[in-house]
Order: sequence, then C-alpha cells, then structure tokens
Amino acid sequence: MGLSFRFRPCGAGRYAEAAFLGVWLVGWLLAETIVLGLLGAGARSLLLGLPLAGSSLPASPGPALAIGGFLVVWLSLWTVGGVLALRQLLRCLWAEDRLSLEDGTLSLSRRLGPFRTRQRLADRTIRQVMVRSGRGAAPALGPLVAERRDGQVVTLTDLGTPQQRAEAAAALQVALALPDVPTVRRASAGALPRGWDCLEPSFGSALLVPERRRRRHQAVAISAIALTLAAILALTLQQARFEPSVWPFGLMLLALTLGVAWASAWLWLGRLEWRLEARRLVLQRRFGSGLRELAELRALQLREHLDSDGDAWYILASPDGAGRPILQVMGDPQEPRALGQWLAHRTGIPFEDAVPSADERLAARQQELERLRRQLAGSGRWGRLALRLLEGMERRGG
Repeated sequence: MGLSFRFRPCGAGRYAEAAFLGVWLVGWLLAETIVLGLLGAGARSLLLGLPLAGSSLPASPGPALAIGGFLVVWLSLWTVGGVLALRQLLRCLWAEDRLSLEDGTLSLSRRLGPFRTRQRLADRTIRQVMVRSGRGAAPALGPLVAERRDGQVVTLTDLGTPQQRAEAAAALQVALALPDVPTVRRASAGALPRGWDCLEPSFGSALLVPERRRRRHQAVAISAIALTLAAILALTLQQARFEPSVWPFGLMLLALTLGVAWASAWLWLGRLEWRLEARRLVLQRRFGSGLRELAELRALQLREHLDSDGDAWYILASPDGAGRPILQVMGDPQEPRALGQWLAHRTGIPFEDAVPSADERLAARQQELERLRRQLAGSGRWGRLALRLLEGMERRGG
C-alpha cells in the first residue's frame, strides 16, 4: 500500500492577497481592452488610409508604426503579468496538490482552477526530500522539494501548513529509504546548481559561466525586439524627411534601438565568467575573441543582507565585500549556498556560511526581548505595565 498526501491553500492571509489580486486584475482587464482597441483603430486607419479618431488627417505611417510597436511590446509584457496574477489568484483560492507514492514512483498531481498537470519521479532518481527554509530574516518552513541525483531540485508543493509539509517530508524519507536529514537541509556540494555551466576546455582552467541554453533563449528574444525596433526606426526616419517634427521622436527611438542592439550583441558574443584555479577564482570579461581579467577571489562568504523593505538578500562574494558578487538572490539562500560549497570543493578556497541558523536567530530574538524587558522595567510605571502585558502575551502564546 502506498502513501498519499493532499495539500490545499490555507491561512487567512490568502484572502487579503486574493482581494488585492482581484482588484488589480480588474484594472488589468480595463487597460488590456483599451490598448487592444487603440491598436485595432490604428491598424484600421493605416490599412484604409483613414484619419485617426479625433483628427482630420490620415495617420502618418512612421510615427503610427513606432507607437504601435511600443504598444505591442507593452501589451505583451502586460499580458504576461496578468496571466501570472491570475495564476496566483487561483493558487490562493482554487488549487490542490496531491502526492502519491506507489511502486517506487512519486507522482505529483497539481490542480490550478480547472487545469490539471501531472509529474512523475522514479525513486532511483531522488536523492533527498526536504522542506526548505522560507523567506525573511526569521524564516518559517517553506516549500516541500525533492532533490534529484543530477542536482535538480523539483518543488513538490508550497500549499498546506508547514506542519503538513514537514510530516510529508519525514514520511517520504522513510518510505523511499533515503538518508536521514534535518527538516530544513543545507544543499550538498556534490552537484553544480541549476543556472550554471562548468566548461572544461581541452587546455587551460575550467570556466564557470551562466547557463548557456538560457542565455541563448534570452539572446533570441532580445534580438527579435532589436530587429522590430530597427524596422520601426527605418520607417520613422523615412517619414522624418518630410515631417521635421518627427525627428525628436526618431532620435529617442534611435537611442533605444542602439541600446537593445548592444544588449543583443553582449548576449551573443560576451559574458562574465569565473576561471577556476587552485585556491583562487578569477573573474574575467569575454567579448568575441577579447578577454580581460577584472578581479580575483581567494575566499568566499555567504552573508545575509536586509534591505529597506525588510527583504532578506543572500550574497555570495568575497568576505571583505570588495568586487562583484558571484551570486545575489532574494528570499532563499539554498542556491548561493550550494554554489559556494561546490566552488570550495572544486577549487579548495575557504567558504564561510555566515547566514544565521534557526537556533542562532532564536537566541538573537531572546537576547533582544531580554534587552527590551530591562528597558521597560527601568522606564517607570507605564514601562512596567507594558512589561506585564508583554509577559502575559508570551505566557498565552507559549
């Protein structure tokens, strides 16, 4: 008989998030409708030679195409944002994840509104099942994930309560006969994290570079945008020969086209890469056949930084903070930690994990509470009253 788990959205906070997303989606739909109407009216005017609404003159091809091109790019991004917001709204209110383990196969069935997807993982491909740490300075338990033997991490679910996810992780560890690990586990140094490639040239040192497949996809997308802007620019400059008032817009469009074209050339021909040597990392910039060394690291440190909004950023860089960081992410230290451990294992350079553990965070919180108690106790009658209220809240919470 196999195992089966069901996870659904929970917590009162999801209703506030859903209400906000619902209001935002109403505005999104209104803006989507208006822009689609403008594009339809502009296309009709250009094709039939009719004047635009509110004007007695026919639409000029150059400026009209330029504005239309901008609206098409904006509408594409706006549509993607709306789809993601709708997905998150359904995730808050109408979603379910089911995990089942039968005959050595872990099956994941996701329901998002009326849509369903299914994924299977063979037990021989799974190295660990764990609950990752959540976000923030004092993170709770985060999503339930499975780490495969090739280093890929598959998110199983972020629904349900933290306790449900922790219990599922423990049960799956036992059922799959996997090595026992803490509920919130630090990544191993065995596999290079996703998003990176290690190149092994026939001569010279190995190179750590951003994932090449993802970079090619980015280059194709940016190149398509650059070609579209170039076509619109050509029409605009042609129209500017007869209408001098178009020149300022044409010059701004020229600057934008050159910037996007440079970004495309950089994605195709250039990159920043880390050269892996014995007990040191060398950052170098490559563009075409040119190569330039920028910095050198002989030690690594993973540290936590809280921004002005209270969001936790995790930075993998030199211990003294000098130079460019290797990786900087928000919310989850797993990826930079895994990369730091892999680099330390590969090159032999020291790696310090300076992110506080859950026990260290709890000790720091207790020290801060003790300091607050002393301040309240010595601040007079109202301070002592606030201290009694605080202690009463702690007793009820404990």
